[in-house]
Amino acid sequence: MHLYYWDRKKLENMLAGFTGGQFQMQTREGFLFRGEIKESFAPSDKVKRVLISFTWLTERRFFFDEFWTLRPKWSLQQIPPKSPYLDVGFSYYYNQPDEDRIKMRGELGEICHFYRQGDYTNLIRNGDEFLPYATRHHLRLWRAIVVLLHRK
Repeated sequence: MHLYYWDRKKLENMLAGFTGGQFQMQTREGFLFRGEIKESFAPSDKVKRVLISFTWLTERRFFFDEFWTLRPKWSLQQIPPKSPYLDVGFSYYYNQPDEDRIKMRGELGEICHFYRQGDYTNLIRNGDEFLPYATRHHLRLWRAIVVLLHRK
């Protein structure tokens, strides 16, 4: 069982440790967004809101690969220059210490997560391509194994 929080000041203190990490939002319609946090803060004591600015922001989309298997792909999104902050109203949040992240329930039913820099679920930017951290390191592991096998 989690302890649910509403205290904006406590949240703002917690958010300071997530700068440079990543934010993920899944909407009720199933859209998934993920971005690298440049800055995040809770602007008011009276309203349960968080403002987040991003270094980059992506949306998960799906495509069929050469074997007609449905695969996810993260597409870079333009951040509007007139509104550089994503404004997220929330119902509650809680700390997930076993995963070292914050989970938040948006006021429109969104499920949001704040991940620290270096989290194994983070996306890694490679030009305009975004890969899951674990996938990239699995590829490196397989390449190392192939090189070792090829040397014999």
